[in-house]
Amino acid sequence: MRIVLLQGQDRGKEAGAPALPGRGHVVARTEARRYPQPGDASGLDPPPTGTRERDQPAAGPASPDLLHAESRRLVRVFADAGIPPQRTLQLIRRARENGTSVQEELLALPGTDTARYFRCLAREFGLRFRAVIDHRHVAATTGDRPQLIYQQPGGRPERLVSPDISDLQVMQRLQGARQGTVEHLTVVSPHVLRGALLQCQAGSRVGDSAGRLFVRRPDLSARLVANTWQSLVAGMLLVAIPAGLFVASQSTLALLHGLASLFFLSCLVLRVLALPAAGTRRPAPLLPSRPCDLPRYTVLVAAYREAPVIGELLVHLGQLRWPRSKLEIKIVCEADDRPTIEAVHAHALAALVEVIEVPPGGPRTKPNALSYALPLTRGDFVVLYDAEDRPHPDQLLEAWQAFDMADDRLACLQAPLFVRNSADTWLTAMFALEYASLFRGLLVALARRHRFLPLGGTSNHFRRRVLDAALGWDPYNVTEDADLAVRLVRLGYRIGVIARPTLEDAPDRLGDWLGQRTRWLKGWMQCWLVHTRAPLRLVRETGLADFLVIQVFLLGIVFCALVHPAAYVLAALYWTGALKPPEGPALALWYGDLAVMAAAYLTQAALGLKAMSRLERARQWRFLPVLPLYWLLQSWAAWRALASLVRSPHYWHKTPHRPSSLRRYPAVR
Repeated sequence: MRIVLLQGQDRGKEAGAPALPGRGHVVARTEARRYPQPGDASGLDPPPTGTRERDQPAAGPASPDLLHAESRRLVRVFADAGIPPQRTLQLIRRARENGTSVQEELLALPGTDTARYFRCLAREFGLRFRAVIDHRHVAATTGDRPQLIYQQPGGRPERLVSPDISDLQVMQRLQGARQGTVEHLTVVSPHVLRGALLQCQAGSRVGDSAGRLFVRRPDLSARLVANTWQSLVAGMLLVAIPAGLFVASQSTLALLHGLASLFFLSCLVLRVLALPAAGTRRPAPLLPSRPCDLPRYTVLVAAYREAPVIGELLVHLGQLRWPRSKLEIKIVCEADDRPTIEAVHAHALAALVEVIEVPPGGPRTKPNALSYALPLTRGDFVVLYDAEDRPHPDQLLEAWQAFDMADDRLACLQAPLFVRNSADTWLTAMFALEYASLFRGLLVALARRHRFLPLGGTSNHFRRRVLDAALGWDPYNVTEDADLAVRLVRLGYRIGVIARPTLEDAPDRLGDWLGQRTRWLKGWMQCWLVHTRAPLRLVRETGLADFLVIQVFLLGIVFCALVHPAAYVLAALYWTGALKPPEGPALALWYGDLAVMAAAYLTQAALGLKAMSRLERARQWRFLPVLPLYWLLQSWAAWRALASLVRSPHYWHKTPHRPSSLRRYPAVR
């Protein structure tokens, strides 16, 4: 059993940066229920490249007498910390089952008094213990083995450690510390140690998270909205289109008309091809599994002004079926968002949950928060959730088994998003129809053909090493999910889908919906500009088929939304006689456009309804007549997005969320 002196590691640290403790500022899991343990398979990924910190070379094998003595010591320290011997034996058995340490199992228990346990551990080895420290007196050393040194004015320097009692070699070194053979050590709990280190490195970490992608791959960063030739072309179009309408209106309109028809037809064909794959199916049974075979899993949740929904979030994350000692949950908050941080801390604390506070300094966006938090995690797999999400309890198991059975090119898995308030208003009904056609129709069809598919902003499961290779999320892109999906395909990876869903609520207020949709469409415009800076290179890296799919999603859908109202305007002008109807071939083209638009409405409805469950369809029919209005609202959002791209390209519009009642999963039963 391999345990560590400083628990965990900083997977993304630069050379010379101190390793971070793996347990931190622990917060909130609301259930003590222990779920059945999953999955019998071994991961395909190699071990993490980083190694855990050790103070000095490993000692030789421990003797049987020492093992027996340390077992007694383990029971004694746990008893002093309020853990009865019977519970200690249970923790030992669980550690053997999960392939972890007894201390990790203890710290994963809800209600564990972490400070009391480490105080008892320090007393056992005759070391100083500090429950709190003044961050102003902490310094991080540099070198091959960086350490945290705590020195109050006029006091003696102290090296801060969070030891694991299950490591015999660590205990031997601590025993030597009591005898004065090594420098003075002070024991602190892991979250205190981690908080001190983050405080020391706050400035450098903020700069690295905000600039990592831009410094290493500026051609893939949205920090600069457009490059030189794109800006030149945009300026030329702003002049050429009005001039063309004035000088040669018929030719200019015909050209614009042809482009619009091409993109409308492309979107229509994509939906038609997805129809056979659409549907809500019962997820396949999971394979049996041993907990010791499961890797560490990290759950990342970027929460900004989410105090009202934090309680429900923690309840549902606590229901994820995964060994507690192999699961870490990071709630990533802006440092000045005190209501959300306090809402998390108001719940019962558990070591697998941690609040990561993002200091000011970078763009205030979700991807910047995720980029800041990623190096502070140590999972072999990473999943993203939003604060309003309710993931299926078995979703992590399904994702891991899908990764385990696939080759290394599978970088990410997208879980379907189900809208559970679809029957509330016509707006939520249209949102649910759209989500069903996308997550249970289009994405399924594209995944079966191993084609590019745009990720949703939540329920993305990643291989950690691939996420690191792709340099994580772009802090300046307001649809970081779609951007990362393109980047993964360009690197030669593919994206798949799983069946166990995540429930979430659609915006039920027009203002909330409009702000969210404006941000999405602005982000797709950003993605298209970033990834078409070198179009020929994009074709070489993705292949022609994926290149065309990318153009349909990132350009075609946005372009269609922008020009869609023109069809209604022209129809109104023709009908009222304000404009003379076209004749000859132009009239045939006009009727063809009307047919394509009608077919687009029908295929959108057909794809969404086919993808929905029977219960969802029964609640959806009465809202279908407002589908054209919903498309016109998207056009409004598209024009707002275009204006926002020019004025404030990196502004992140926050979608507010409200608590909702706890529900089951009727769509997948």
